[in-house]
Amino acid sequence: MSPVLIALGSPSSETLLARHADQPKSVIGSYCGTGELALDALDVTVAGVGPLGTSISPALAQALHAASAPAPHGKRSQTVLDTDVRDTGQIPAAALALTWGEGGLAQLQDRAATALGLPGVELRAHDLLVYRKGQFFKPHQDSEKHDGMVATLVVVLPSAHIGGQLRLTHGKLSAQFDSQHLHADTLRWFVFYADCRHEVLPVLDGYRVVLSFDVVAPATLVDAVAPLSAELREALRLEFFPEGAARVKPWVLLLDHEYTEHGLRWALLKGADRERVLALATAAKELGLQVSLGLTTIHESWTAEYDEPWESNRGRRGRSSHSDDDNDHDDDDVQRGELIEGGTVLDFWVDQRDHISRGKELHLREQDVHAFSDTDDSFLVNQEHEGYMGNHGNTIDYWYRRAGVVIQTPLASEVNRFTTEFDAALADALVLARQGTVQATLELTQRLAAVTPILGSARVASGRKLLKPYVELACALTDPALARSLYEGFDWISFAPSDAVPISVLATYLGQKPMAALLRMWSAPQRTASDYFWATKAKESPRAWPSPLPEFVKRSQAAGLAPPLVEILFEQALAAFVQIDRALAHAGPLQWQASLATRLGALAELGTALQLAANPQPVLVALVGHIEQHHKLYPLTQLGPILPVFDALPDPSPTGTLRKTVILELRAALSAVPRAPDDFGMPALEWGCHCRDCAPVIAWAKAPTNAPLTLPLAEARRGHVQDALQRVSDQFDFAVLKQGSPHKLVIRKPTTLHAQASAMRQQWEFDLAALTRA
Repeated sequence: MSPVLIALGSPSSETLLARHADQPKSVIGSYCGTGELALDALDVTVAGVGPLGTSISPALAQALHAASAPAPHGKRSQTVLDTDVRDTGQIPAAALALTWGEGGLAQLQDRAATALGLPGVELRAHDLLVYRKGQFFKPHQDSEKHDGMVATLVVVLPSAHIGGQLRLTHGKLSAQFDSQHLHADTLRWFVFYADCRHEVLPVLDGYRVVLSFDVVAPATLVDAVAPLSAELREALRLEFFPEGAARVKPWVLLLDHEYTEHGLRWALLKGADRERVLALATAAKELGLQVSLGLTTIHESWTAEYDEPWESNRGRRGRSSHSDDDNDHDDDDVQRGELIEGGTVLDFWVDQRDHISRGKELHLREQDVHAFSDTDDSFLVNQEHEGYMGNHGNTIDYWYRRAGVVIQTPLASEVNRFTTEFDAALADALVLARQGTVQATLELTQRLAAVTPILGSARVASGRKLLKPYVELACALTDPALARSLYEGFDWISFAPSDAVPISVLATYLGQKPMAALLRMWSAPQRTASDYFWATKAKESPRAWPSPLPEFVKRSQAAGLAPPLVEILFEQALAAFVQIDRALAHAGPLQWQASLATRLGALAELGTALQLAANPQPVLVALVGHIEQHHKLYPLTQLGPILPVFDALPDPSPTGTLRKTVILELRAALSAVPRAPDDFGMPALEWGCHCRDCAPVIAWAKAPTNAPLTLPLAEARRGHVQDALQRVSDQFDFAVLKQGSPHKLVIRKPTTLHAQASAMRQQWEFDLAALTRA
């Protein structure tokens, strides 16, 4: 057990008895209590029946029962009437008139508060319940009917009866209140927290008449004050400041009672929870620790076992689930076997001023979560059973909801906010970075060092959006390794022109040589051939550099990035361009065609950016040489619109030979006889497969005919032919004629071949005229 729990302990029986010394015949517990009032402390008058007096006769009790209506009960989100669960008569509070003797209500409220360990409570009449012989209420829990409702109190009125005991359970604790009597000389009352599971046993004889009250705690905030325990303070010091270093993980004590998001408030803490939380808060305050309340979700996954032999369950399939309102959570024949995995997360917080905050889930380590009571079915909110599914299954999962008190060092609080409220935590870190003091830098270093993995994950998820704040944080640090962890992981293809300023700031911080290495690291080819293959198959342009590159270069120069570093931008852009082409060279003709327009656009973008370079010649020479070596990727007849971009450079002479070659190729293309109106041949396609099934397709595609080709082929052979054609061109149309055996594959040529040829010829004429004029 944690030293903190040992120091905290449980409320002692002596303390409890001293707290209830003024309540003779009391049953003392941290979750319930009982006591007595004088018979004349309360007069009850029921509309239509009259005053009940200090002794309810059998005839008057019978009249009460006749005036009552069958009482409903809650089931899931509904209110239902089911006498198999609840069988009793109910008279609503609106039909009751209560007259208290002098000081009677105040005394009862004070004693109920004391029994529950609360500073004060308010009683609100709920209803009058009349149980005749044989009536009962099966085990259940009360719901929160009012803001601040924490408990239920019942006053047993003086009506003779036998049986009707009230049984309570709270975790492993239990209590029973007997109200039976033949002649009452006092009014008995019982109070218990609303999350206690309770039942009324059947009345054996007579009438059990009780007045039910909702117990509401005051909504006003109270400061967490309790006597300071030196032992508890020392235990917390050792837990949170081992060897003088501040703990960076939260410490959580799960509470014994159940709380909802609506009911988890400092003023509404129940029983022993209240005493423990206040004691912890007092000791934590002495150490400068932060304390809050929170709600956790506990998930456990178990192997599922069955009551009957496995052989009879071999065919079991499917899933079953239960909501948090089911009374019987387990399938009858399913039992939990071995624990597979489990985890606890925090997702709801209430600070000491009752301010609520929600954020992303904060995962807790098992060693950081403590409790005085087990997490049992009273906290269960859902379960799912997945039966045998062939290769997995036979599991049963449970989800529990428990409140807890969360204690953290200020450092841990800031560290954890990077998980639960990343943007706010980052903003606070930037405030520290801008202070520039030694103390602020030390605190910033502690925070960031503790969340390096979180910062890295955020960078992967958000990319360039974090470049500016990360650069600002890095420049405020004196720890080079920690600074590198902030700025090294960016991928430059995501950068935009607005990122030029933080890049220039970082270059000033690092110096020219380290920044050159960083630029090469950011821009190192990280894509695979598969990445580019799928991008071009989807007719998308795989990005190669910050876009648009000319504007990015212009902004970088304006921000003061040194010329040698700007030159590295061009070198790396060229390297990325070449790498894309090398990857696509293995993709095939269809991908070359599909990506040609975007690659020519990238080529023009790089040429435009080169116009800003101080010395564009090395990159230009390498770029022209690359194009001349890859005519399959860059057909000469398609380069006409690109060459004028290079003409704007101070010295475009490296493009001279390429220009002449392009002009010759355009003239040769224009000198060819135009496509005849009845010619639908496609001879220029590059075929990869020439098997016995593909050979007739190739001959048909090259022939001028426009008639469709019909091939009777089995399914596998049809698929092969279709795949082979789709690797060559995406213009063919396919259909399967399901007649005869085998079915027939019908292939049609595109109807736009003549329009495409005409448009291309017009483009060639325009490009040739422009090039010859130049």
